[in-house]
Amino acid sequence: MENPGESDNLPTKLQERTTYGEVLPNGTIVDLVDAGDQSALSLLSWDKKDVLIRPAIVCGGVSYVPPVLHPSIRAAIRFPTGASGCGTTLELFNKVAGACRQQLRLAEDLAAFATCWILSTWIPELILIPFTLCIFAPFLAGVRCIADVRCAVSSCAFGG
Repeated sequence: MENPGESDNLPTKLQERTTYGEVLPNGTIVDLVDAGDQSALSLLSWDKKDVLIRPAIVCGGVSYVPPVLHPSIRAAIRFPTGASGCGTTLELFNKVAGACRQQLRLAEDLAAFATCWILSTWIPELILIPFTLCIFAPFLAGVRCIADVRCAVSSCAFGG
């Protein structure tokens, strides 16, 4: 019973709370996703076994809803569209480093360095001062290629 001491047949008003992503009291991880609806974001929930994408998530008498964002913000941010398994941390690292070697034509040590930086952008709440990555390329096309790869795999803002 969710509300002890209350009758089951009385409607209860859920408290609505806007979330940008968090861990709920029951341990479920919630994050924002783009489920294809141009007018609104959805919420992805993961309880360590099932992944669900919904417009709202109810937990402990609270209805968690995504924020309403201005269209310019929606256009500027690439939100994930779902979740997929990535294997172990080492397997993920090797996949990202392989993409850096292939797409950016980086040597193995530089691809490993770039991968460390990319993965560090996924956990900004654990890093007080973001790492700086300086990019030097002889041609604008090289910088654009690096920017495209970085935007596809990183979650931090990219200054021009």
